[in-house]
Amino acid sequence: MDFPEIATYSEVAKALRLSKSTLYSMVSRKELKRGIYIGQGRFNMTRLKDCVVNEGSILRGRKR
Repeated sequence: MDFPEIATYSEVAKALRLSKSTLYSMVSRKELKRGIYIGQGRFNMTRLKDCVVNEGSILRGRKR
């Protein structure tokens, strides 16, 4: 069984080249795809990397 790599806000912000406040607002508006933000300030880096490599984006599609 493989366990996902877990990261904090500061690690994810550094990897995505975003400020922590931008990342906070993305999480609060639920803009990240499902499974990236685990909760309690933790992120699933394995899922984040998959979304960037395979899908090209970490954001959900916006409803119109």
